[in-house]
Amino acid sequence: MMEEHENIEKAHERVLDIMISYSPQDGRFVKKLADCLENESYSVWYYGKEMEPSMESYHASKQGPAKAIIDCKVFLQVMSIACAGDTQCQDELSLAHISNTAIFPISQVYFPVLAHHLTSGMKLILARINWTFFVKEEMFDENLEAFLKALKHHFTDQPDPTEDKEGDSEKGDDTKLDETSDQKHFWERHFPAKQEVTWIEFRENFLQDYGDRLADNFEEEQRKWVINLIYRDIFDLNKTIDKKTYETFAAEDTSKDVNHFYNRVIDYAIGCFAMKEVFSMESSVRLTAVENLGSFHTPGVIRALLGFLDDGDPNLRAVAALALGRTGTKSAKVINRLVKECNDEDRLVRQSSSLSLGKLKAVKQVPVLLEMWRNDAISHVREAALVALQLMGGDEAEQAIRVTQVLTKEMASLRQKADL
Repeated sequence: MMEEHENIEKAHERVLDIMISYSPQDGRFVKKLADCLENESYSVWYYGKEMEPSMESYHASKQGPAKAIIDCKVFLQVMSIACAGDTQCQDELSLAHISNTAIFPISQVYFPVLAHHLTSGMKLILARINWTFFVKEEMFDENLEAFLKALKHHFTDQPDPTEDKEGDSEKGDDTKLDETSDQKHFWERHFPAKQEVTWIEFRENFLQDYGDRLADNFEEEQRKWVINLIYRDIFDLNKTIDKKTYETFAAEDTSKDVNHFYNRVIDYAIGCFAMKEVFSMESSVRLTAVENLGSFHTPGVIRALLGFLDDGDPNLRAVAALALGRTGTKSAKVINRLVKECNDEDRLVRQSSSLSLGKLKAVKQVPVLLEMWRNDAISHVREAALVALQLMGGDEAEQAIRVTQVLTKEMASLRQKADL
């Protein structure tokens, strides 16, 4: 058991060049494209590909596509109307986003035709990425050449010469954000002489500037969700919004973009959308995401996982608790929340939380784990607490284990003698 848990310490290496996500209806196009990419010496995998010894592990289980996403350097999403409605494609795209995999959308229909078929999550994730369109079959070779050029620049870590230029590679979002006439950031535009404002005033001005843009990307309920996200996650439900908190979230803007705060909010919302899809009970990629989450320890991932600990589904709480340990984040907020989950009514949540405390080597929580090991009513929880203490290491944990083992052995000996 110790060896199993030590394996999660190892750094993940991306060993596959390209993974292609697609709807089965687009299989013929995908095979043609994959053959062209392999002719350029890229290693390529897609579900349904003929078995190759080097890629056997991807075919071996239902988690093959998700594992390929984790292992790949480029995630190629073949877009079509069928793909837009395919929940498997939606899950895979979300996993690619939160795992910081480079995403290259290729579409067989032009964006205006496809746009109203896309879910909000897909539309947001793909909106700021250059697309390549393979709409006309007679232009396949020409479009392929443009795509291969962009791909080559990615793999050689050079700027893409097609980016932000007209031609075959285009932005998924067919409209760019308009610059405001007043070249100042949001706070300076509306509250130049103030260090704090009411939440109501902040919200009204935000919607005045960006309400139309939100309407372009979100349904009404989702727009409300984004506004609530700002209030809850960024400003901690404070009725008074201070400039320092605003600036902390906005971070430094080296681009001098006057819409920087709005763009940061949208980026955060995209991350939350993706996280929710990846970790939902219906997700086809959840297991692989949890097993590999140590690669994705971004602030957005941490915030989302902490939020999942409040979910009514104990399975999701357990997944989130385990995933937090694998991120390697040792902040007081994470540790304290895991300690709280050690008292959850569900045994799987308690097991996951104790293992994560051990994985994070939260040495100050040895008494918590010791209490669980000695007194939890469920044997599996006690075993998990012991593994956590072993993972944690250190003099205090080792001494606690030795003392408890001696006492346990002595008690067993006394019971044996009493039976005689």
